[in-house]
Formats: sequence, C-alpha cells, structure tokens
Amino acid sequence: MLFDNFTQTIIPLQSINYINEYFKISKPLSPELIKSIKQNGVLESVILVEGNGCFIPVCGHNRMLASIQTGLDHVPAKIINELSEDDFKAIITLKLYNNLTGTIGKLKSLYILKEYFKINKKQLIAIAHELSVPDALIETTSLKKIIGLPSSLSNYIDSKNIPYKFIMPVLRLSDESIQLVDAIANVCQLRVNYFRDIVVMIEDICRNQQNESVLKKITVLVNKENITDDEIYRNIYMLRYPQYSEYVEKINYLKNKFLSYGLKIEVPEYLEGNVVNIIIQVKKNEVVHPLLQQDREILALVQSIVALL
Repeated sequence: MLFDNFTQTIIPLQSINYINEYFKISKPLSPELIKSIKQNGVLESVILVEGNGCFIPVCGHNRMLASIQTGLDHVPAKIINELSEDDFKAIITLKLYNNLTGTIGKLKSLYILKEYFKINKKQLIAIAHELSVPDALIETTSLKKIIGLPSSLSNYIDSKNIPYKFIMPVLRLSDESIQLVDAIANVCQLRVNYFRDIVVMIEDICRNQQNESVLKKITVLVNKENITDDEIYRNIYMLRYPQYSEYVEKINYLKNKFLSYGLKIEVPEYLEGNVVNIIIQVKKNEVVHPLLQQDREILALVQSIVALL
C-alpha cells in the first residue's frame, strides 16, 4: 500500500479541493466504483497535500467523485507534507498495475514529471519508452495539447485506451475540428475504428477551402437526436468523398431493378472488397425463381432443401 507510514484520518469532502485534477491520471469514473462505494464505502484512503487553506488530492480523485455521487460527506485520507517524485512514480506504477490509467493518463504522467518535478529529458524518454509512448508525443507542446483536450474526447480516449498512433492525427486538427470530434464522442457509442477514420476524414476535409461549410454540415448532423455512430460515419464519409454519393445512388437504382426481378443484391459497405452477393429467395409452396429452373440439378437441390422446412 502507498504511504503506509502515514496515519489515516477522516476528512470532510468540503475541506478538499476535489475539482483540482492536476495530479489525476486515472481513467474516468466507472459505474463499478460508484456501486462499490455505495455498498462498502471508501475502502482505500485518498492521498492529500495541504495547500492554500485546503487539501489538494494527489491520488483518489475518482473515489472522491464516487463518494459525492453516493451521498457521502467524509472520506478516509492520508495527509502528506509534499508529493515527491518517487511518490508520484509509485502512484503511476500502482495505477498501471491495476489498469487504472489509460492513454491520456500515461501522457499526463509524463507532463507532470516534466513540468512539476522537472526531470531531465533523458529520464523522461526512458519512462516514455517504458509506457510505449512515441518520442513525438513527449514534446511539451504535444503533451499540453493532449491533456488540454475537451473532457468528452479525453474521457473517450482514456476509457477506450485509444492507441498513441491514433492520437497523432488529433494533434493536427484545428481547435474547431477538435471540438467537433469531442461532440461526436459525446453523442454516441463511437467505435474505435470509426474514431480513427473520422479524425482522418475531418483532417482531410479541413485541407479543402470549403471546409467551413462542410464542418457546419457535420455539426448539424451531430446535433440530430438519437444519432448513431454508423449514421455519423456514413455522412462524414460522403462529405469526404462526394463521388461516393453518386455511387450510392447508382447502387440503389440497380438494387431496385434487381429486386423487381426477384433478386436481392448485397454490395460491400463503402464499396470495399471485390464481391457482390446475389440472393434468390425461395419460399415453400411457391414457384421457384426462373433462374433456378434453368438447371435441373440445381432445381432438385433447392427443392430438397425446401422440402426440409
């Protein structure tokens, strides 16, 4: 356990500046933690340092938030005089071991070590490599932009453990585009592969001189009630690739044409792949489609299958 040599005490939440998340490196608050604290209370002390007339949390932010949501007004705590570099590294190690730190938390850990504890570049690179963080992300400007991402987007990246390579394109987006991606992450259950593609497509759209009008269309789309990630992805895809809309119109026309002949056509989504499925429906006690009647052997096989129904 961390800080075993410190005595546990009970502290009122109102005495803690729990909204100060400077040292927070955990993933977003989980329903499981709320349920656990509701049933059992806070089992592990939060770690606090005293400053500016109140207590500042250095470990246990989610436990305090869960306590507030479950109606508690006090938490068990250990108060330390100051947070040392070794203390913070121990917190990082513990949270990594318990899988409590996500992509953003790991990058924020590096930022704190660099800016607050002033570790040198060689040490920072060594720790970054232990966390599998690419060198391009440990520059101060990159770290600042990442930990300054809007809350919904930051929580999404952390909770989904989005790979570092998917974050690189986010850093190239304008503030307006980042806000848009944040809104998308907030309105639907966004799949990771969709997130990756949407960021790249928005980046591509912004290279176009007409990007402002296109981004407005995406904003209107995101504000639509009960929107799904499929719908968002499909519409952004059509905005990024205008010719795709033309293909979709042609495909729908051909699908309807085939349907009039009793044939159903399945085309790969977004025209990816090289196979088109042609489906002939056969119903019991109904006349078999003329195409199946042209080959006696196939007709016999179809009749054998239908007879089993």
